[in-house]
Amino acid sequence: LPGVLKLYIGMPVVLKHKNLNTELGITNGAKGFIRKLELGSDVNGFTYCIGALVEFPNSKVELDGLPKGVYPIKPRRWQYNAFIFNEENQQILVSVSRFQVPFEPAFALTGQSAQGYTLAFVLCLLHLGGYGAY
Repeated sequence: LPGVLKLYIGMPVVLKHKNLNTELGITNGAKGFIRKLELGSDVNGFTYCIGALVEFPNSKVELDGLPKGVYPIKPRRWQYNAFIFNEENQQILVSVSRFQVPFEPAFALTGQSAQGYTLAFVLCLLHLGGYGAY
């Protein structure tokens, strides 16, 4: 079940995981920029991210050997259970897990996720609907 998330240096990302370090400002929803990617390849030729250096400009991070604001992010294990039906139409429980970096692209924000941000410019597509006005 390979999924693809194209990553590149300089890409804006949002951390989507539990708070990694609240004192330093590396928290769920923190916005950053990819500064380096370490990649690996599996036996099927799929490229995957082993780790990333992400700059969080609003953080207090100062780690030896890294520029100010840069924090190493490693993939996390995500697991969930689901019920599926087998060939005999019997419901069975399966457990699915994967490793992935705990961030997502930050090119767009919902109204809820943008709360608390100070944004210099905002483009809103109000004619699409499907949300409540604030």
